[in-house]
Amino acid sequence: MAFMIIMLLPQSAMAQERQIDLTLRLVPNRANFVEVEAGKDNMLFLEVNNIGNKAITGIRLSSDKTEGWVIDFKPGNIDSLNPGSLQTVNVNIRPPGNIAGGEHAINIIAEANEIRKVENFSVTIKLTLLTLNLLSPNRLPFPSELRAGQDNAFLLEVNNIGNKAITDIKLSADKLEGWVIDFNPGKIDSLDPGRLQTVNVNIKPPNQATKERHQITFIAESNETRQLVSFFVTVKPAQLWIWVWIIAGVIVIAGFVFIYQRFGGQK
Repeated sequence: MAFMIIMLLPQSAMAQERQIDLTLRLVPNRANFVEVEAGKDNMLFLEVNNIGNKAITGIRLSSDKTEGWVIDFKPGNIDSLNPGSLQTVNVNIRPPGNIAGGEHAINIIAEANEIRKVENFSVTIKLTLLTLNLLSPNRLPFPSELRAGQDNAFLLEVNNIGNKAITDIKLSADKLEGWVIDFNPGKIDSLDPGRLQTVNVNIKPPNQATKERHQITFIAESNETRQLVSFFVTVKPAQLWIWVWIIAGVIVIAGFVFIYQRFGGQK
């Protein structure tokens, strides 16, 4: 009996020596659920925990990331991690700017002399996207013809098509010299995902605006994003100038008639 106990003790000790294990956890974290913004650096933290009973040495951190993603670790190496010890590593995750919203899978790899651990995480992309759509007052497609020297009323639809609230949206225009472009309201405090707000826009070209295509640019600038949309418009001459040209034409014709009658009749 004693012999059997002596034989079992070394085997048990050897079994304990083989307990080499790591856990990887992203923080902030909610059941392996992480939110990051597209096209931006997102600083998270990775907890590397030695839950075995043997020190792990030469731990190298990496990610088998998809194309366009940036995932950096600082530090990228852990020289040694004792049993029961935990080390926190800074992780910078930057998804590509043109990525679709929703959930995306990434993995984080911890490789050491004694073990290789791969942990999968579900990353939700938070998109900050605004669209600007100019309409006529009766919500028909934008008529590209304006009257010079007059107020031209339109509606501007500001739409949050992302999955993140957009705050402190300021509206302005990169307008041409002499043009007046006003927004009412000129500021939107907050716009939740999927929400749309309509803004009144008044565009007044100067009286002397030429009858040609003009480009005007609307700007929506917020804490999270900046959106620019350009529209091309054609200007109709002001009514005053139309009458000026009519009167001038009448005067010219009357002058020809007068000259003809005065001098033509003397022949």
